Amino acid sequence: VFSGATSGSGGTLRVGSLSTTRIGSGSISFGGTIITDTGGVEVHSPVNFIGNGVFDTSAAGGDFHFYDTVDGARNATFTLGAGNLYFDEAVGSTTPLSAIIINSANNFTATKSFAAASIVQSAGSGTTTFGGAVATTGSTGIQITTASVVRGASITTTGTGPVTFALASGGTLTSVAAGNM
Repeated sequence: VFSGATSGSGGTLRVGSLSTTRIGSGSISFGGTIITDTGGVEVHSPVNFIGNGVFDTSAAGGDFHFYDTVDGARNATFTLGAGNLYFDEAVGSTTPLSAIIINSANNFTATKSFAAASIVQSAGSGTTTFGGAVATTGSTGIQITTASVVRGASITTTGTGPVTFALASGGTLTSVAAGNM
């Protein structure tokens, strides 16, 4: 279900807003670009990236919400402006993602485990929450720039990747998990 007209070529879908659910078993195989003009994006089925994904809801400040698992060794880039980014289920549990790049978002919430080569959030204005274990394997590691961060489980980087949190003035780092990062 989408609102607005569709336009584009070369793997770009431009719509007002988008809500998608796969009928039957399996996952949505995706690679390409989604741009919204008046709202956000909701994906209610498992996603398997077969190509890089670029997502832009910044014109509308719309949220991007994955309600199911996300897998695939591809890059995913998000530009959401004032919108929020939600991952309700495990990310990369079968096949870790490559680079996750969040150019802009208010809140970024990964409720369950999150595995990728790297996670870079360059402009967050709200709270970044990692509810489950986070693991990266690339040399970029985890680089988060936002107001506040909540850590709910272990954070592990390999491949010489650092963990960097650049918090806004008055921002907080809250750890509700036992043990080391």
